[in-house]
Amino acid sequence: LQGELAAAGATPELAARVAVLGCQADLVDLAGVARAAGVGIGRVVEADADVEQLLALPRVHAWTAEEAGISHWAVAARAALREEVDQLRWALVAALLRDADGDAEAFADRHAGALARFTAVRRQAGSARDEVLGRACVVVGELRRLVGTVG
Repeated sequence: LQGELAAAGATPELAARVAVLGCQADLVDLAGVARAAGVGIGRVVEADADVEQLLALPRVHAWTAEEAGISHWAVAARAALREEVDQLRWALVAALLRDADGDAEAFADRHAGALARFTAVRRQAGSARDEVLGRACVVVGELRRLVGTVG
């Protein structure tokens, strides 16, 4: 994040401060999931990494990244999608810990159909030539459906 902010014109000091705030927000989310699941932070970190890998969420995050030269409405839309992806990710981390005791393979087996649907939509969006914001909206909608399915 710090590099992205600096590339967008932020001073190095401002970029560093904002990047730290983003990390602090993730720590608050980690602690909340750990408390709700009744597990240690280390287990939540592992489950988070598993969810990120299982769903290829870094690619989804990349679609919501800000770009120079886009309208303030597009910037706001991408920020809203980023926030929603993060909220949905934490819901999936909690579901992984609750449903499969953190076992990503068991979780994937239990929810194979829903995961396959999400993966297919994400892959189709990745190869489409349409506007990235539209593709991101569709993928986030499918992520929302996945969270609803796994509960």
